[in-house]
Amino acid sequence: MKNTNKKILFIFSDPGGAKPILSYIRINELENYKVVSDRKYDFFSEFNCEVEQYIVNSETKILNQFKPDCVFTATSYTSNIELKFIEKANQFGIKTISFIDHYTNFQTRFKLYNSYIYPQEIFVIDERAYKIAEDTKLTDFSDVKISGNYYHSYLKDWKPTKPRSEILKSINLKDSTLLITFAPEPLSNLDGKEKFGFDETDVWGDLTKALSSIQILRDYKLILKCHPNQNIKYLKNHIENCNFSNYIFANKIETNSLIYHSDIIIGICSNILIEANILKKSILRHLPNKTMKDSLNGMDIGNISNNLPQLIDNLEDAVSEICINNE
Repeated sequence: MKNTNKKILFIFSDPGGAKPILSYIRINELENYKVVSDRKYDFFSEFNCEVEQYIVNSETKILNQFKPDCVFTATSYTSNIELKFIEKANQFGIKTISFIDHYTNFQTRFKLYNSYIYPQEIFVIDERAYKIAEDTKLTDFSDVKISGNYYHSYLKDWKPTKPRSEILKSINLKDSTLLITFAPEPLSNLDGKEKFGFDETDVWGDLTKALSSIQILRDYKLILKCHPNQNIKYLKNHIENCNFSNYIFANKIETNSLIYHSDIIIGICSNILIEANILKKSILRHLPNKTMKDSLNGMDIGNISNNLPQLIDNLEDAVSEICINNE
């Protein structure tokens, strides 16, 4: 669909949807489009796309002024602007498409207040996601299609513009420092302790205990890269009560560059782990409750631990492999 003449209005909020949509624009070399979001991210500049800041209740005005042939939205859980645009576009008889970037909360992505708003078409990333759409009855309301993830296609050929030395210098670290990046998923936003049996603070607790117990770890730094939706105050309150100081917050470092230059990436089941896998990084996943429904199950991403001893073993193996490769 390169250089299409159709006018497309793109709407997104969360980064999980923002990156695929911006990748879609670049891959298809679109020219006749408008992008609107209620969020700002440092990665906007990477895609060289102008993103217009959303003004509350501006849906009708934007649709009337731009007159799109299609409204293409992400499916964020922290915002309802996508659903507002879908609702209004459906009323105006404009084609509507939504993209689901993950494997969770399919139905709730389309709930606006006390009702459900569905687009005419829904794009999902693979067969597994299509089966979830069937099981959650999305196929009863929309034409569901497998599109792949445009951002993952974009990442396959991605290379950083800054060398590792420059990234480390920006956070006052030596070139030889082992970078271990922890990318916590904000499970606390979803009442994680009650719903899953743990949240990101429990993973932090196990991770810092594991790092402190590994003798072969010397010159390393734990880099904390928070999700944009993370309740920072909640996480910091827990961190301050832990006896661990060898870490830094690095939210000012562009995510892809940090992933690319890190030695080990640690997380739970968020998109950043899929992205790290595409970039061929060493990945560890820690799920303290092994009965938790794992959204990345079957994708062969990272070594999984369900308790502290397993996490220690996986960390030791990962560090040993890096040391061997660096000899």
